[in-house]
Amino acid sequence: MKKFAIFSAVSMAALAVYMLVSIAFAHSALETSNIADGQVFSLATVPGEVHLNFTEEIDPHRSAVYVVKVHGSQLVDKGDTVIDGSSMKISMNALDEGVYQITWISVTPDDAGFKSGTITFSVHF
Repeated sequence: MKKFAIFSAVSMAALAVYMLVSIAFAHSALETSNIADGQVFSLATVPGEVHLNFTEEIDPHRSAVYVVKVHGSQLVDKGDTVIDGSSMKISMNALDEGVYQITWISVTPDDAGFKSGTITFSVHF
């Protein structure tokens, strides 16, 4: 019984440390985007900008976003990324029919926590 009590106490302490470290070193995950993964647009409805919101502040010097046309890997954003607190946006050139991919990288300023992801969308006539 004594061994079980010691094991339980050590397990609880380890769990508490894990939870504190997880909270302290959380990374900035994508919370919302104005373009959903898999979304289909007509030429008339495709937005001119990508807006991304993250769960915490992101470092404007180490975070990035870009948009490419999948077939041919043609860059279609204007390179005018704006990062303000926990949001990021970038303008896109006029798009034609095709499949596009938004790739983002978020780095937190407090602990350099790194996350990245992609959002794929398409434009049809």
